[in-house]
Amino acid sequence: MKFAATFLVFVCLLLNGTLFLPDSIDTKSTKSTAVAYFNAWTVGWNADRLKHGMQGYWDSPIFYPVDRTFAFSEPQPATLLVAPLVWLSDSPLVAYKAWLVICLVANGMGGVLICRRLGHRQATQWVAGFSMILLPMSQQRIDVIQLVPVWGMLWFFSTLFLLNRRCSAGRAIECGVSFAACFALCLHHSLFLSLVMSIACVVFLPKLKNGSFVISSVIAIVVAGVLICPMVLPVLKASQEHGFVRSVKIVERLSAYPSHYIASQDNSWLDPLNWFDGLKPDAKKSRRFHLGWIRMLFAVVAVVFCFRQKQNRRWTMFLILTAAAGFVFSLGLHLNLAGWKPWETVQQYVPGFQQVRNVFRFAWFVQIALMLLALSGFDALVNAWDRRRAKTGSGVFAKAMMIMLGCLLAVEVWPEPATAHYVPAAHKHRQWVNFVQQECRAGQPIVCLPMSTGNRLKEMEIETRWMLLGLGHSAPMLNGYSGFFPKPYNHIVSVVNTAQASDQLFAELLFRKVTLIVVARGFPISHQMKTFQSENFELTEVFADDVGIDVYRLRSKQ
Repeated sequence: MKFAATFLVFVCLLLNGTLFLPDSIDTKSTKSTAVAYFNAWTVGWNADRLKHGMQGYWDSPIFYPVDRTFAFSEPQPATLLVAPLVWLSDSPLVAYKAWLVICLVANGMGGVLICRRLGHRQATQWVAGFSMILLPMSQQRIDVIQLVPVWGMLWFFSTLFLLNRRCSAGRAIECGVSFAACFALCLHHSLFLSLVMSIACVVFLPKLKNGSFVISSVIAIVVAGVLICPMVLPVLKASQEHGFVRSVKIVERLSAYPSHYIASQDNSWLDPLNWFDGLKPDAKKSRRFHLGWIRMLFAVVAVVFCFRQKQNRRWTMFLILTAAAGFVFSLGLHLNLAGWKPWETVQQYVPGFQQVRNVFRFAWFVQIALMLLALSGFDALVNAWDRRRAKTGSGVFAKAMMIMLGCLLAVEVWPEPATAHYVPAAHKHRQWVNFVQQECRAGQPIVCLPMSTGNRLKEMEIETRWMLLGLGHSAPMLNGYSGFFPKPYNHIVSVVNTAQASDQLFAELLFRKVTLIVVARGFPISHQMKTFQSENFELTEVFADDVGIDVYRLRSKQ
């Protein structure tokens, strides 16, 4: 197990070469650094709050004067595990990259664990480790770091299998803890997991006749509930207080189509649809959800063995239902059954789903379930060939064939390369950051200009840069980026982008108690502030450094 973990770490480092570059960050599906910067800031904020005993955890210094702003997006409390790296390196980026490696390796080890608990042979465990590291959905969106870790779900599935075999208090507690770990990794995935499990766990209904299974289930639910509530309730409360909901247009645009599930990535080793003109689905790269044709073939083998043998039949049916539920829910508003749209019913009656935007992400459960089925099929086929080899006495060719098929199964869809982007080094901005930290009294807000000029990710990069640098001075900012945007932020952005350096803007800033303005040189608003004159307001440049940042003090003359 230790050797497997070491080797999987090596594989992850090879897949992510920019982990060795201190001032760069990868992008892939988003094609923008905004999400990566934001997640690096999240890692940094978690570490900062741990240093302060978790005081004010939900009140992150963005979107001033709005409260509990950290609940507007993924808190990812699991990243507290890499907080010491933030403190030692004084850089959330180092911890961000370390967390990415940890999650990829843990994905591989999760595959090894679940196969070991299922009783699969060691060769299958190795294939599982590679397969889960290279899971297409995770690698495709490796720059959205909260979507990468699937090891929590693999751990949870393995505990369900253990409880199915034999119940105990220890296994029940592990089941509850593993389910809660999913929420600590990604609330979004875990919300989806809860809905999918309401369908897939139907296979365990006959077990309710067993009193020990019922008791174990109750223990698991109680443990999970106690651990999950502190993470989920603040997010739900913030969504309700601010009336956060997703528009129908956005949800429909981010729902999957059935054709996406037969669309292979360009670097897939085998795609029969390319052999025939007009059969290849028209899907952009971020909507190609096919797991791989070889893997699908092995998943079919697992289903065939399921009906021929009773061993692990419930496990196989559980995975089939997981994949089916994930597929149906991923269609979102595209699924219309004689005028009834199941997704609208889910939004209406299940808390949290009115805030869901990326419905297609249910595809993660389709890929995970089918990959586990493929591994079971591979293991069953190897066992069958071993039995035949024992009877016939020959096996060199069969062994070579199994090794080749195992390799294909593990690496059928190789990750596409990511794009590296330069990250502003924090030490280069130390002067103005220290100045702001010294000049701002506790709780006094600032604004950093320019602000975002729109809602696209590319336009939000400036906000996430200010947030990342803001970890140094900790002053509350009017700036911000998250899964949702409160009304005060939308208002101030509209004022900044329409009024520019004017009495209207400065009146708005003073109304919000802003007296220090941080401005990046080279933008139009910077030139306007240099020459600004007014009978109502006094604007004085109080700091300037070589990195291209000026700081102004704003006062009212009245």
